[in-house]
Amino acid sequence: MPELAEKTLQLSLFSAAQHAGLLLLVLPVLHMIYLQLKEQEKIRLNRDNSLDRAIVSYFVKRIKLNLSYLMQKLRSL
Repeated sequence: MPELAEKTLQLSLFSAAQHAGLLLLVLPVLHMIYLQLKEQEKIRLNRDNSLDRAIVSYFVKRIKLNLSYLMQKLRSL
């Protein structure tokens, strides 16, 4: 009976070692995927921010042009 318990323990330890080895193989890959997704999110946020800045810049230029046009019209009166 003690031999059966010893064999069961050996198999359990072997199985645990296999799972630990598998985790050691998988965790770096999962970490790389996480880092890539995080970088893609940063790129997306930067692109959204630059798009927002471009839109604001466009409207600021339009407002400046309209104001300068109005100032010219007022001066000509």
